Amino acid sequence: MLSTDRWITLSETASTNSLLLDGNYPSGTMVTSRRQTAGRGRQGRAWSNTKDQSFLYSVLLEFDELPAAATAMPLMAGLAVLEAAESCLRDLYPAASTQTSFFLKWPNDLLIKREGTIGKLAGILLESRMEKGRFRVVTGVGLNWSAVPRDTEPAPFAPAALFPEEFPQAKEPEQFVAWLIAALNRRHYDHPIFSAEIKEAIEDRFFLRGRKLSGPFGLASCEGLSTDGALLLRLEDGSTVRYDRTDEEYEIL
Repeated sequence: MLSTDRWITLSETASTNSLLLDGNYPSGTMVTSRRQTAGRGRQGRAWSNTKDQSFLYSVLLEFDELPAAATAMPLMAGLAVLEAAESCLRDLYPAASTQTSFFLKWPNDLLIKREGTIGKLAGILLESRMEKGRFRVVTGVGLNWSAVPRDTEPAPFAPAALFPEEFPQAKEPEQFVAWLIAALNRRHYDHPIFSAEIKEAIEDRFFLRGRKLSGPFGLASCEGLSTDGALLLRLEDGSTVRYDRTDEEYEIL
């Protein structure tokens, strides 16, 4: 079970992921920072953040071997962040929560829909290495808490904040840790198993299901997820293929 007993809070660091992956910290250590100077996302992209208004979090887990659910861990982490965001919004602003929806976009994005507009709320980055016979995994979460960064790269969905200006009481991003730890523990993230229950919970919020996609696979329709968290795509010739190339880009048509 994760807890705040091993929680490091910082005002600034280069990267919360790098701090844990390169440091000598025990499994279960987590870190939050008010600002990152060298934050990164998938494929080495820079992750922009707004000082004091972004939730920047990483947690280190160690395993005796590569978890069977390793492919699905970004989605499992995303589900926990989604459920934490739902609970946090519902607890702080019950009325607003009924008008807000959240979705998971494969492989590692969390989207928010508010007043008919969909934006990118958060990104998940997993980094790992084998060290002294142990498999070390760091899960990083970058969430737009009360503002969005200005210097972002062009993307299909513009950044969106969980608590924009009309939500003045939600000022401290660190408070989100309580909701996130509860969600991670509820899904047993420290012993990840991509169960049928978790797969169903993800697919209930899965943004790509039924959508047309274009990518290295050609044109396809997303059928859902495989039993290990990869995409199931129906190609133009009617065949269904498993697609797990997170290093490649695809476009939603």
